[in-house]
This record gives sequence, C-alpha cells and structure tokens, in this order.
Amino acid sequence: MADGEINGKFFITSDTHVSHKNLIYYSNRPYEPTEEGLKQMNEDLLKPFDELPRGSTILNLGDICMNDNVSFQELKTYIDRMRENDKHLWLVLGNHDRDTMPYHSGHNYDNPIDFFTALGFEKVFEYPFIYEGKYIFSHEPVYLRPGTNFYNVHGHTHQFPVDANYFNRDCENWAMMEVVKKYMLTKQKNLDIDTSVKSSYGKLVDPLDYIDVCWDYNHKILSFEEIAKKC
Repeated sequence: MADGEINGKFFITSDTHVSHKNLIYYSNRPYEPTEEGLKQMNEDLLKPFDELPRGSTILNLGDICMNDNVSFQELKTYIDRMRENDKHLWLVLGNHDRDTMPYHSGHNYDNPIDFFTALGFEKVFEYPFIYEGKYIFSHEPVYLRPGTNFYNVHGHTHQFPVDANYFNRDCENWAMMEVVKKYMLTKQKNLDIDTSVKSSYGKLVDPLDYIDVCWDYNHKILSFEEIAKKC
C-alpha cells in the first residue's frame, strides 16, 4: 500500500462492538447492561470520532458490531457519524464483521466487502496487510517469530494484550474466555472451554512485537504516531 494513499492524519482503533450489550458482561466497559447503558456506551464510542481532525483516515481493525444486534440502517447511522467532516474510513474485516452480513438479508450484497462499502467504508480489507514495510495490520493477532522485523498492530483481544503463550492456547482469545467462563459459572451454566496451555505447540512470541489497538485496551482511538512510539 502506497503511503500517499493516507489522507490527513492517520488513526487506528478496533472492536467497537456498537450496540453489543453482552460485551459489557465480559469486558471492562463501565456500563449497565440496559438500554440506557447501551445508549451511553454507543455515544462514548462515537464521540472520539467526532473529535478527530477533519480529513483524517481512520483504520478500524474489525468487529464494528455484533451480528444481528444492530440493523443495517442503525449501523449506517453510526458509520455516517464516524465519517463526518470528510473523514476516510478503512476496515480490516473481523470475525464478527464476516458474520454480520447474513443477518441483513434485506440488502443484496454478495460479500462483506460490498456490504461494508455500502455502509460507507472507502477501503475494506479481507486479509491483514503490511504498511510501510514494518507494520502488519490485522484483526486477530498473527504469529511472529521472535526476532522479527515486523510489528503486529491488531484487534480481537479486547482488554487483554498478547502474551508469550498466546498461540499455544486452545482458545485464541483465551483471557476473555476465562472471564466468560467465570461469569457463566456464577450463573450456574456450563461452558466447556479449554484454555489450558499446550506447550507442545512451542510457538512462543515476543509480546513487545504486538500492539493492541482495541477500544477496551486503550479506551481511545490511537494516532499512528502513538503506535509508532510503542515500537
């Protein structure tokens, strides 16, 4: 990707999960799982977009919303607000973004790229991509051999940064699943998730090679300059 394609200042975020009430149960978002709490959460997610400079490019690393929890028109209203003042929205598809389209069967789009383009994203990436020959932008963390010259700027893990054993666990977003399991057990429900470490995998990583841009980890939208300083 040519650097000249970036218009204005460059900002990155991920995993907004607008209108996703259940996320409140297993994230660190300070809201009540009520309609009023959800309304406040969405406003707190959208307000930082309002405050970004006119003409900014904003890359979202996936999971805009959660499946059928938000209608196409409601989601478009949120995206339109993110785009105000000539902002440019880019998206790397997350796992929930790929699952969202089937719930909007009233809109005839053949694939999620067309679906999110119709919502207002100027660029929609189906896979991770490399920026400036140094940064790998992805939704889910990608495996980097220790000593690599790359940095992985990622989403997906919410408030839990990648640790050395991230790729050795059965459950990809293991830490969040531990929180979910604990919550479900308190509700006397059975959740059969194995989050144990399988050392036989042996795929250790250097956590310093990973930069979590998730909303739940940062509670703000990061500028590219802030990200570069972490490397």
